[in-house]
Amino acid sequence: MFTLIYKKAVDDEEFKQLTETEKPHILHFSGHGESEDSEGIIVQNENKNGSAMISNDALDALFEYLAEEVKIDLQAVVLNACYSDGQAQIISKYVPHVIGTTADIGDSKAIAFSVGFYFKLAESGADYVMAYKSGRTQARMKGAKKSNFVLYKDGVKFEA
Repeated sequence: MFTLIYKKAVDDEEFKQLTETEKPHILHFSGHGESEDSEGIIVQNENKNGSAMISNDALDALFEYLAEEVKIDLQAVVLNACYSDGQAQIISKYVPHVIGTTADIGDSKAIAFSVGFYFKLAESGADYVMAYKSGRTQARMKGAKKSNFVLYKDGVKFEA
């Protein structure tokens, strides 16, 4: 069973504070990435009237802090955002299972991934690899490519 805590349109400060306060086991980020060379993830700006970016360096600092200082027991981070492979790789230094994407996946494929991922996660008793494969399969049924989704397990890109 999962307890879902949903926060919409957060800025970088809220992203940090909510993660630190809620101490989730799974952090699911649904949002946007810019391109293959993206240098971070896009969040709301502090005025909530546009976007801002949490840079790769800032993501590294944030997840290092959460893991080493706050000691949050994050088991998985799902970056359900376009072109988030680089950010997933950075976060994987601190979190055992991190999922990202290598392309512009679109909403229907992102939603399909989430449906398949959480279905299998609940059914399997938290087998993150099986949940990843289930989510990827569900997204492929909507037209995604196998290579569009990546999993880093214990800091290493998982090949399956």
